[in-house]
Amino acid sequence: MKRIVSRLSILSLCLLLPVLAANASGQTTHTELPPGFIALSESRMFWRDAITYCQQQGGRLPLINKSDSWDGSDTTVSDTVTIDAFGVLGTDWLADLPRAFYWTGTQYSEPGYSGYAWAVRVVRDNLISVIAVKAEDTILHVICVPQ
Repeated sequence: MKRIVSRLSILSLCLLLPVLAANASGQTTHTELPPGFIALSESRMFWRDAITYCQQQGGRLPLINKSDSWDGSDTTVSDTVTIDAFGVLGTDWLADLPRAFYWTGTQYSEPGYSGYAWAVRVVRDNLISVIAVKAEDTILHVICVPQ
């Protein structure tokens, strides 16, 4: 009887280890994407790699105000700042995604700066979407929208 219990314990542990490893590494286990998105990477990546990943999925990174470059000058009028599939900056967003920064396809276009892009972040129980400038060599989550 002890041998059966031991083998069952070992088998159970072997089946559980991949799940524990995925959760510890920060990989997502989402099977269903929110409306407007076509792909969610299992790992975080650099900005240029994120662009390539979305292209391979048949899409692109979300854009801010439908633009591939933006200086952030109109953030004081948040109802004019839109992010593909996320919606209007500062409004409710109820999709089930990890609270994290996600790359956008919009570069930071302030004169004198290069190598920066915008990221969107979903915070506090899906209540607010905010944006921030991140260096393109930062590793962030990636979600893609259709072309």
